[in-house]
Amino acid sequence: MSNRQNRMLMLAPSIAIGVFVPAAALLEMRSGLDAIMGTIIVLAALLVAGGLGVVGLAMTTTAEQERGSSYETARTLRASQRAMLEEMDDVVALLEEIRDALKGPEGD
Repeated sequence: MSNRQNRMLMLAPSIAIGVFVPAAALLEMRSGLDAIMGTIIVLAALLVAGGLGVVGLAMTTTAEQERGSSYETARTLRASQRAMLEEMDDVVALLEEIRDALKGPEGD
């Protein structure tokens, strides 16, 4: 899932709460909900929606940073593996030379 899709997925609940709860409270205020109670509900819904939006964006940003750091970790591990394999190739060549030197001339 792309970065933009993740952000929209995290922001969707906050947008829904920020739009639909105040709209429902305003409709209920017409049919008998007290104005003070309606105002409290609308403000609480907007605060919760804002909080959810901030937390959602923080979570997507943190997830992106973790993906980036895991990529860097994988690159570092691959580089160290390559270096270790090159060193092992050198060790194998050195051991072959030692083996050949220890065998000596077989004609003697």
